[in-house]
Amino acid sequence: MKHIFILIPFVLYAFEMQAQYTKSVQEGSLAHDNLNFELWENNGLEDVPTGFIGLNCSQVDTAVQEGNYYLQLETKSNMMMGGMYPGLASIGTLSQTFDPIPGEPYTNRPERLTGFVRYHVESTDMVGIVIELTSSTGEVKSTVATADTAFAGSKNEWTFIDMELTYNSDLPPDSLWIGFATGDPNGEFTAGSSLSLDDFRLEGSVSNQKIPQISDITVYPNPATDHLNIQNPQASEIHIKLYSIDGRLMKSIKCTSVTARMQTGNLPAGHYLISIEKANQLPKRMQVIIQ
Repeated sequence: MKHIFILIPFVLYAFEMQAQYTKSVQEGSLAHDNLNFELWENNGLEDVPTGFIGLNCSQVDTAVQEGNYYLQLETKSNMMMGGMYPGLASIGTLSQTFDPIPGEPYTNRPERLTGFVRYHVESTDMVGIVIELTSSTGEVKSTVATADTAFAGSKNEWTFIDMELTYNSDLPPDSLWIGFATGDPNGEFTAGSSLSLDDFRLEGSVSNQKIPQISDITVYPNPATDHLNIQNPQASEIHIKLYSIDGRLMKSIKCTSVTARMQTGNLPAGHYLISIEKANQLPKRMQVIIQ
């Protein structure tokens, strides 16, 4: 019951964050130009870095290398929200369940995300950074590149981190989402975890000519009735997603074995698009018919 009461103020806060983020984008205040956290604004509830969605953020007036400020996130009680919440700062919007929604407009293909951090992580918490580049065609969102890192223990001195992005598509991205957090917003979190950040940059450039196409994965039968078989000869980790013809995600499974099966018996008959994704390779897409 406690989580229900906590969710009510967050729903209201989510609308406020969405409105502030939309306003920032319309005004050209793109967050990826403010990864040094020098520009700040008030979102109606607290001060946050300009262009970011934030919760439990603090502007600290001592910078690491350049400028005057850095960002500190902390898991703590939030009186406006009515409960314990992690510190969050994201480029791009969040749903009411804290899930990322495609972020701000972005078309580059950076090689890495770098920056300086220091942190304190309570034993049951998770503190980390996630970056995702996506490309959308109609309602279908494809992941172009990702990177993530998590921290444990404590680091009192500023430490340089270098996060190399893994590309699995040659599609040009149109959206960037970056999340900094001091806990899993959908899980348990503990007061006292903190993450300080400064002087982050998106660096380098990755060509879209280096990435091989997935060629060794097969899907059958087609047409299918109650299931699709996936043949994965190398038993590598692959993700299989089934979309309706209008772009809705209907099924999603992960496979790390030679064979896998996706159940389709509960789906309406019709045409579907299947997408097979594998790290460092271009996704394989094909149309399948469910009878």
